[in-house]
Amino acid sequence: MKRVLGAQFYACGAKELPAEIRVNGGRYLFARELKHDFFAATGLYQLNNGHSANGDVPKKVVLKISRQQNLLGLPMRWLGAGICEREITNLKRVADLGRVPQLLSGYGRCGMVYEYIEGQGLDQTQELSEDFFEKLRRLLKELHRRNVIYVDMNKRDNVIVGRDGEPYLIDFQISVHVPQRILISRRLSDRLLEVLKMADIYHLYKLKRKIQPQCLTEQERIISRKKTRLIKLHRLCATPLRKLRRSVKRFLRGRGYLFRERYD
Repeated sequence: MKRVLGAQFYACGAKELPAEIRVNGGRYLFARELKHDFFAATGLYQLNNGHSANGDVPKKVVLKISRQQNLLGLPMRWLGAGICEREITNLKRVADLGRVPQLLSGYGRCGMVYEYIEGQGLDQTQELSEDFFEKLRRLLKELHRRNVIYVDMNKRDNVIVGRDGEPYLIDFQISVHVPQRILISRRLSDRLLEVLKMADIYHLYKLKRKIQPQCLTEQERIISRKKTRLIKLHRLCATPLRKLRRSVKRFLRGRGYLFRERYD
């Protein structure tokens, strides 16, 4: 009974990720689960014995499946399909930048496959080049030029230090594209875009202040401590919800309802 109820909290319920997938002529076998929470299940796959019908396919790929599991009897596949479609669309908008997940194919209604980025998370890396965050700022600036707001810059797990030492951004699940004329007037639309972009920049420099403070300029330090009204409003709403979520998660895990290790 606990497993049945606990399954409601996972994107794919009690189901495991598929043992094998085929992508662009390559046969991939499941290697390990990267994350499985309410909104998505993500797994790493390895090319089978290094053989494929197409010699150009990558050796490792990631399968991400958005919400499919019903919630207390209510259908939720529509939500997963919408989240997946938005993420795929935004990844296509920034694919030419190279330092974001390179989409390979869709996977059913709610899934997608992209090339695995070799490297380590920001928290796992001991040494960063002095210009690491400047390069990350330039990458973020290119996203903003396409009117894509990353939104999730505050999470260290979303920043990968590649084997080449370069910054990469993953997980565009909640990123948004803001059309140039989203509001009635061009002036208001431009102002909204600037506010959203500054929220990304604020979180970027906040990360830099915590991880590489010796490289922070005075202007960056000021920006990293200057919360915009949008950020203050978000915190006002999100902080109590986050505390409630964590309390519920501890309660559920303590009583055995959360049966997977990777739940964030």
